[in-house]
Amino acid sequence: MAKSDKKISRKERETKRQRFEIIEAAERIFAKKGYHNTSMNDIAKESEFSVGFLYKIFASKEELYSSLMIQKMNELDHAIDIQLERASNPYEQIEIIIDAVISHLKENRDFFKIYINEADGFEWNIENKFGKHIAEQFDKFIRDTVEIIKDGIVKGFFVDLDPTTLAVSFVGMLNGYCSYWTKNSKAMDLRRGAEVLKKIFLGKITLQRS
Repeated sequence: MAKSDKKISRKERETKRQRFEIIEAAERIFAKKGYHNTSMNDIAKESEFSVGFLYKIFASKEELYSSLMIQKMNELDHAIDIQLERASNPYEQIEIIIDAVISHLKENRDFFKIYINEADGFEWNIENKFGKHIAEQFDKFIRDTVEIIKDGIVKGFFVDLDPTTLAVSFVGMLNGYCSYWTKNSKAMDLRRGAEVLKKIFLGKITLQRS
């Protein structure tokens, strides 16, 4: 079990805070300049730490970039898990996933801009771009969605179609929407978009609401 902030030393707490500040600065610079055009010197200036200090915390720009990706995906995964606890059926679980992704998108536009640009807009390219750990998190998201859809089919909420195909289609729809909004945020209302996504996907697979 990880130690809580109260149990770790002052030095460890300070390092944790500095690490967080560096990752936040990196997110802003990566979003502005892109991964390949960003240097550790750029991140050092933005975070107001020396380049040498950055290398004490992160071995390379690649490690820093990966840490940012992992942090943001963990935040989304945690938010979804917390909210799914209040769902009473598979229909509501799908609604919650859409709402959680949309909320995360709104709160982390810089991150999604990096994600979309570097992944070329496709989740299927994720391991080549971001590494095995990130790919495993994405695969878990697919598997969890498959299980929700399977449960919905068994309980008579959803049509009896291949759950994996439905899950992949669902994630692809979310990815496409997030990608477009990231580049055209002024032209789109996120909340209204979330409701449209629910109608499109759930309207096609739902047999009953309750």
